Amino acid sequence: MDTSIANIRERRKCRRYRGCEDKAAFVAIRPDFRKLGRLEDVSLSGLRFKYTIMDEQNPLEGNGTHLSIDLFVSKHDFYLRNLKCRLAYDKFVMHQSPFTSDLQFRYCGLKFDFDELTEDQKDQIDLFLKNFTAGYA
Repeated sequence: MDTSIANIRERRKCRRYRGCEDKAAFVAIRPDFRKLGRLEDVSLSGLRFKYTIMDEQNPLEGNGTHLSIDLFVSKHDFYLRNLKCRLAYDKFVMHQSPFTSDLQFRYCGLKFDFDELTEDQKDQIDLFLKNFTAGYA
């Protein structure tokens, strides 16, 4: 067994859930919505999504940077606006395809700014976890 992997301690306090294939959820960074991607996993404390940029575009920068996002599931009339969060990471994802040579795929991790969320937003996140996820990640 690889002891370096075995010794990694999970730091997350909330259980993560995978995004549904049949109820695809999307994340858009406000205010200009230039960063839009598909939800990969989510918890009560944050989420991860995958997005694409062209070579001339810049990724998100500055861990801890305050952001606002919208979370939505287009086919199921779920739209949660203006969630306050902080950037945890934004990293390159290796993706090999001759058709996407000028595209860069990225994973973005966001932590919800729980003190900045309304009670309704917290309830909506809980509703999302119950209805639009596909089990534990």
